[in-house]
Amino acid sequence: MTVKEKIALFPNSPGVYRYYDAEGKVIYVGKAKDLHKRVAQYFVPPERLNTKTRILVSKIADAQFSVVNSEADALLLENNLIKQYKPKYNILLKDSKTYPWICVTGDEFPKVFITRRVEKGNHYFGPYSSVMHARNLVEFFREIYPLRTCNLKITSEAILRRKFRPCLEFHLGRCKAPCIGNVSKEEYAGYIDEIVRILSGRGSEVIRHYKALMAQAAERLAFEEAQAYKEKLRTLEKHYAKSIITQAADTDADVFSLVLDGAEAFGNFLRIRGGAIVQSLNLGFRSQIEEEPATMLATFIGEIEDKFGALSKEVIVPFLPDVEIEGVQFRVPQRGDKLALLELSAKNAKEFHFNSIKQREHTDPDAFRMSVMQDLQKALGMKELPRHMECFDNSNIQGTNPVASCVVFRDGEPSKKDYRRFKIKTVIGANDFASMKEVVNRRYSRMLAEAPDDLPQLIVIDGGKG
Repeated sequence: MTVKEKIALFPNSPGVYRYYDAEGKVIYVGKAKDLHKRVAQYFVPPERLNTKTRILVSKIADAQFSVVNSEADALLLENNLIKQYKPKYNILLKDSKTYPWICVTGDEFPKVFITRRVEKGNHYFGPYSSVMHARNLVEFFREIYPLRTCNLKITSEAILRRKFRPCLEFHLGRCKAPCIGNVSKEEYAGYIDEIVRILSGRGSEVIRHYKALMAQAAERLAFEEAQAYKEKLRTLEKHYAKSIITQAADTDADVFSLVLDGAEAFGNFLRIRGGAIVQSLNLGFRSQIEEEPATMLATFIGEIEDKFGALSKEVIVPFLPDVEIEGVQFRVPQRGDKLALLELSAKNAKEFHFNSIKQREHTDPDAFRMSVMQDLQKALGMKELPRHMECFDNSNIQGTNPVASCVVFRDGEPSKKDYRRFKIKTVIGANDFASMKEVVNRRYSRMLAEAPDDLPQLIVIDGGKG
């Protein structure tokens, strides 16, 4: 059975399809609301496909599918299969590093620490794109709560048997020594509950709780207890003063933005809880075929859902993705606080894009300069690569002392030895057009006479239509 005959039997159901090459290797994984209709779009006359997609189709030797219950399930399965097979023609994550998580262990007396490994039985928060942010959070918790940092297997039975002795952290007042039963399981669980609430973006609840306890202690004239709550409040409020708080108070939402650069995309994700940004992550993608922006955004959303769990009920996006998820409303804001959140996310994505470009400039300068020239050639619709570029500008002081300058770029870099400055000889007064005509004529008359093979591919002149 040929591939065309096989895909003709694909069902009209949501699912994931896989393309294989002649060696049986997965070369592309895709999701679909309707498997039959989506896969049929690849097997049309070649002139209706772009170049990269034609190359993909020419490599397909077999096709398989998996049916799922919904588009959301298809998105998650597609994400997992891409990670498993790493298909050549799929959108692939550029940043494969392991991000840190904050782990709250499942022990009787849990520990709170940073890790890059996720294991069953523990509670994880993150991932955090900045390890410094994660460390600051853990240090903040240890400043407020007397948490244990040891690796002891503390159980009620071990405490009764007096198996352990308190360590230096207890004598320094930084741990209440649960290892010797110096703090009850219920009291310690209270610390952990507050930490979990803060990590879940519900820090305002903890602040309100402490304010109520402080007021109750003051009414009972228990001033030392009230002062202890006041100190914790001060530390909490100081921490939240450093956090980014949005104007949209009490907002719970996820925000996505994308910067597209050819076959690459640079995305930012923000998780908003109670008006505070509790998570922020940047991810880069690259596709070997020309994917639609809506598909790139759906891939980004699937990756975030895989990392962070279920999405918020409200998801703010710059445009609608090509996926629908039950219980999730995608919103493209036009004004107000939601638009401000989207603009903040877009600002992060643009910075990530810029930093990626700068990093590429340092790691592979030749490839970077070539990509810049190719982008310029494409943007201006040039037939040749602008390896030699010259730029002109005029200057005068209220009509006197007119001069012009020419700066030169070769292979994407300034060629300062070729820079020239011209004194205007034939034009009187402030006449930029006539001055520019003189300078350009002098420059290229001489170049045609002395070095006709060195003419620039691109000339940029500062000025209007005249």
